[in-house]
Amino acid sequence: MELPVELTTLAQELASQGYPLYIVGGYVRDYLLGIPNHDIDICGNIPLEKIIEAATKLGFSYTIIQRELGTLQLKKDSFLAEYTRFRCELYEKGEHRPVEVEWVNDLIIDAKRRDFTINSIYYDITNQKIIDPCHGQEDLDNRIIRTVEDPKITLSRDGLRILRVLRFSQELHFGIDIKTQKACMEYKHLLRDISKERITIELKKIFFAYQKNNQSSSPSFIVRLMNEWKIWKEMIPTLSFEKICLNYHQMFFWLKDQNITAYQFYKNVYLHIPAELGYMGLLILLVISDIGERITKENIPYSVMKVLGNDGLKETKHCQRSIEKILYCMIRRQDFETKLSYRQFVIAYHEYSQKEKTLLHCMDPAYYDRVEQEYDHLLQQNIPTTLSELDITAAEILQLGFPQKEIGKVMQWIHSEILLDMIPNKKANILEKLHYLIEKQNYLSTK
Repeated sequence: MELPVELTTLAQELASQGYPLYIVGGYVRDYLLGIPNHDIDICGNIPLEKIIEAATKLGFSYTIIQRELGTLQLKKDSFLAEYTRFRCELYEKGEHRPVEVEWVNDLIIDAKRRDFTINSIYYDITNQKIIDPCHGQEDLDNRIIRTVEDPKITLSRDGLRILRVLRFSQELHFGIDIKTQKACMEYKHLLRDISKERITIELKKIFFAYQKNNQSSSPSFIVRLMNEWKIWKEMIPTLSFEKICLNYHQMFFWLKDQNITAYQFYKNVYLHIPAELGYMGLLILLVISDIGERITKENIPYSVMKVLGNDGLKETKHCQRSIEKILYCMIRRQDFETKLSYRQFVIAYHEYSQKEKTLLHCMDPAYYDRVEQEYDHLLQQNIPTTLSELDITAAEILQLGFPQKEIGKVMQWIHSEILLDMIPNKKANILEKLHYLIEKQNYLSTK
């Protein structure tokens, strides 16, 4: 196994002090499968103080992640790894975090606390050999996902492992051990107590797993399996999927009188959403689920923050603004009483990112085709979509005698008149209107 020189140097330094260092988890698993992996998890019976001392000596920087769990991150130039000390754990019912941690010197004991056999294969860096206490290589050969211990024990410790079963099955194209499948269905209720932040992060990994290792398949099989296991109902209680045969590439949307429900979002209109947008679609579903029956401009930001979390999670934080814009768009399209409000919406839609427009278009292709046609019409008719495209400048308006503080309002008024087809976007016509406005509204400053 070829390793970064930074890692082998660190292992040699620690070995000279009597502390062997190991790699464990996905890096070893993917190496045995011939799959590239750059995420390195290292471990050993090394106190944090000792590994910090050795790493600092060799020029590494470090960040302690959870001292109580013996985890820290090591970095040097482009090299990055996460270290975890050997331990065994005691859990209480309903808790996914251990209530008691004991440091151990036995690799086999450490292996038993891990989730799946294929993730419990170790590589002794110093002696350059594989250590496989849980027979993970056999399961790699058989292409099967199996828990290290009795699946009821493993899954009861953390319900999120149910989603990890599905993710690894999707990512590696592995089957799932029958006992593990049954335990997933038996303990799926534990997903109710998992924070939405953790769920959305894992869902993202599931939905993007098809892209890993240059796989061409979509997550449709996994999503259908989640449906069969009735996992959706635990994560999104407002949904009832018993009679819905969900295909990953299809979602449903319904909006009427500003009443949106998560069930309606899936059930009433057939959609075709590209795989790369499925994750954001699910986040929107989670937000709608949290809001409930009625969605308004005011409650969108609160629910987005509540669902996605506000703790700096990079996996979801970048989606917040897009989801707010999409949900606001879903509401706003029902409020067009005039040509002006509709054309303002058309212009605002054009400013959305390509992904945002694609997602909205997938929800209602016919409607957004008309929106795009209307935008093209505006351009063909020389109707300005921004104030900078007006055939008159702020300075020219100021010269007419309007107060400085009113210039912005005047330009907005001009734009509105043009959008209503009341005047063309020509300076002479605009000046004629402005002279009338000055006379009627008495905007001239007192001399």
